[in-house]
Amino acid sequence: MPAAPLTDPRPSGTPVSSPRTDRSGVAALVPAYQAARHLESVLQRLLVHLDADAVFVVDDGSTDATADIARRAGVRLVQHLQNRGKGAALCTGFDAARAAGFTHVVTLDADGQHPPECIPDFLAARNEADILIGWRLHDAAAMPPARRFSNRATAAILSALAGQTILDGQCGYRMLALAAIEGLPLSARGFMLESELLVRAGRAGARIGHVPIPCVYGDETSHIDVLRDTGRFVWLVARSFFW
Repeated sequence: MPAAPLTDPRPSGTPVSSPRTDRSGVAALVPAYQAARHLESVLQRLLVHLDADAVFVVDDGSTDATADIARRAGVRLVQHLQNRGKGAALCTGFDAARAAGFTHVVTLDADGQHPPECIPDFLAARNEADILIGWRLHDAAAMPPARRFSNRATAAILSALAGQTILDGQCGYRMLALAAIEGLPLSARGFMLESELLVRAGRAGARIGHVPIPCVYGDETSHIDVLRDTGRFVWLVARSFFW
């Protein structure tokens, strides 16, 4: 039986309301590539919940106005001169947040799929686990069937590899205690880093939990290549037996 989520899900997918909780030590990390279309809205909504100096945008070699939008919003901007992949952007952001004295980061995408309005729910559960994963499958009807199938399949595989229950292995909306992932020998630099991190952290004893979030699909452009990234996931699984 899957472990119960740390916050009670609601059928509508509406985030659970909770009192304002302690935001000290918590930063938001937004990896962004060619994100100008949605980033301004995401940052405006994010800044309702966190101060600008607690928000890090890692511009992963964008050629559009991504960096300019981050600057106008007054948040912390870190830039890669060339596109290096989401995993590299996350690692850069982890290092930047740690150097600035933060103890936790909330990672969310720049395309609006991860509602910043859920941040209070992550804050409320921050002491219940070292890694909190946004859980969308309680709202599975809103997810395209192919995504729903692949999500459940990868979650089952990652659970077996990590030795802990993972209900949504593909969701990048997470809260991570930086101490729990410091020193992990992460090698993936694309989307596979998010899976690798769960496996390595779970095996190292990090506590993994879940927070229900809405399942949101709009007009965002996915940077995932199904064939390429499926192959990379299979290769990740194969390599994990030698870690």
